[in-house]
Amino acid sequence: MVKQLVASALLAFITFSSQAATYAVKADDFGRGDITAWENFFRELEPMGVKIYVGVVLEDLRNNPEALNMFNYLKRNPNIRFFYHGHTHDCGVDETGRKFGEFIAPLSEQEALLADGKAWLAEAGETTFIFNAPCGASDKRTAAALENTGYDVWFYPKKDRDDLFTGCKVRYTAKVENPTFTPNFESFGQQFKYIEKKGGEHLLQVHAGAWGGAKLEEFVRIIRSMQHHSASFGWVCEGA
Repeated sequence: MVKQLVASALLAFITFSSQAATYAVKADDFGRGDITAWENFFRELEPMGVKIYVGVVLEDLRNNPEALNMFNYLKRNPNIRFFYHGHTHDCGVDETGRKFGEFIAPLSEQEALLADGKAWLAEAGETTFIFNAPCGASDKRTAAALENTGYDVWFYPKKDRDDLFTGCKVRYTAKVENPTFTPNFESFGQQFKYIEKKGGEHLLQVHAGAWGGAKLEEFVRIIRSMQHHSASFGWVCEGA
């Protein structure tokens, strides 16, 4: 009964104000994870026509022949774009509670990583250069590093009080996985009305390479419900 009520609420929220917001899927950590899980994810979403941003962990992809083969197929899909999601995804929280990662580092080190990531994106055919820090781990130097290396879009940006980064920023608003790695229809339904009231552009962040069949089914259920009730899916930051 509770699930039915939450589902009805989600659909009502979408019906009420779907024209005010635009959604795209943000699929993190491509190059790692289970290749079959990735295959299933793209196969399920391809006929649905949603826009998908795929976050590449560069060193993982370069050293993963199966993922490279899949990449060569995916880059021909007009509903898929790639963004730079770090080289190693070496990030987390240390024993003192402080975040660490590739983009908590001196400016020159961040610029070197970002420049290599941008070069790879250009070789992959991307013309809009997008960045998202693994684990959200970045620091006060990241904005300048992105600006200096010519990125256009920053997903889930660090606070940039001095507006050093002049490109487009898309903040974290839609929590599809709750907990992380687990799509949750009920949880998403409970927050959806607040997301819709804000309007604007929203990313549905997922980690599809870590999913089994039931988790993929739950996410597909979310997308189908949104589409059935005319939620708008499209690219974000189109003016960037």
